Amino acid sequence: SYYIVWTLVRVFNLALAPGAWDWWVRTGRIANDLLHPVNPYHRQLASMAGAKVVWITLWVPVAVFLTLLFRPQFSPSLLEGTVFFVTAWAGYVIRFNVLWLLGLVSFWTTRAQALIEVIIAMELLLSGRLVPMAIMPGWVQTVSSWMPFKWTFEFPIEVFIGQLTTAEIWQGLGMQLLWIAITGLGIVAVWRNATSIPNSSETARNMPGPTRASSGSTASWRRGWAPSRASSSGTRRSAWPPTASTARRRTASSRSP
Repeated sequence: SYYIVWTLVRVFNLALAPGAWDWWVRTGRIANDLLHPVNPYHRQLASMAGAKVVWITLWVPVAVFLTLLFRPQFSPSLLEGTVFFVTAWAGYVIRFNVLWLLGLVSFWTTRAQALIEVIIAMELLLSGRLVPMAIMPGWVQTVSSWMPFKWTFEFPIEVFIGQLTTAEIWQGLGMQLLWIAITGLGIVAVWRNATSIPNSSETARNMPGPTRASSGSTASWRRGWAPSRASSSGTRRSAWPPTASTARRRTASSRSP
């Protein structure tokens, strides 16, 4: 029964692979995402959540086949089924946030795959995704209780198969909300740092002297005008584009012998 429910929880917990960030940042595709009116986090979170409707529909015949084949001994109540879907969606948000944070590392390095593999290995061992935590040593179960991984896989499974008391269910829901808040605040902090625009005046002061342009000349080139010249009267006027009278004088002078 554990692994039959595990297949459904696995469908719920499918999230954006953090390795995709390497390609987005290196190829510049992330620039397109930043131009959209919807924040990339919200768009991808909703996109993956919407896809789960199709994936769960495709899971149903597989679950029926496995149930008929192995005859699992569990009969969840309506309340347990309702709480399961709440915990499964909360587990999806936690796992999405964790993988999103890992992906944001690509703003500073395009070689984050080693770190990603370490985190995924920890998830396999501490979440109940590989084996149930009940058969793991006691100290491993204690460590997993303070990590986000258990609350994405094992906790929803145990809720559905009826292995938790009411108090343990409420405690698990509280831990899920806590990890959603922690990872959410982490995303906000890292995202702001990754997408912040440096101050132009600070950047100009840090540039070498010969390549540093004055604010006046920079403004003139931004307007599409050449640097202005000082007239004999002491006032400054633009040298380009030429006025009609200036053009006639230049044409007359060019025709003189």
